[in-house]
Amino acid sequence: MVGVNKLLSDALDQYLKTGSRKVRLGTIIMDYPDDTLIRKIISVNGLSPDKQIAINNQGLYKALYSIYYSLDGQNQSPLSDNLATSQGASIPIPAAATNIRIQCQEEGTTGTGNPLFDLTYPSAVTKAFVLRGAPGQTSYNEE
Repeated sequence: MVGVNKLLSDALDQYLKTGSRKVRLGTIIMDYPDDTLIRKIISVNGLSPDKQIAINNQGLYKALYSIYYSLDGQNQSPLSDNLATSQGASIPIPAAATNIRIQCQEEGTTGTGNPLFDLTYPSAVTKAFVLRGAPGQTSYNEE
């Protein structure tokens, strides 16, 4: 007897059976644009959904964030971007990720600026940070 998930998608079938991170949700979502359905299927099957790092820049400066992590023992390319004032980002981190490092700094006129934070976690986490202050007087809160 073939399972319903096998009829829906080979990628979905493999993901649900093994929980393998080699089959990324992106592969599955290509077939099903509504990721709400995919997240529900994953939660029903006891697999961990991806975690999120949210950074919201409420400061009066441009900020630069970088997120590093390992997946299946391999270092992944860093996720980096600039955030202008009143801009935010929500960055998904695979639930199986390890050695998480989150860096954020004020981006100065020369391209480097005051560091705001440099945090590490042994495994994937969901965190939210709000950046505040003015150039040279930066701060952040974890919410």
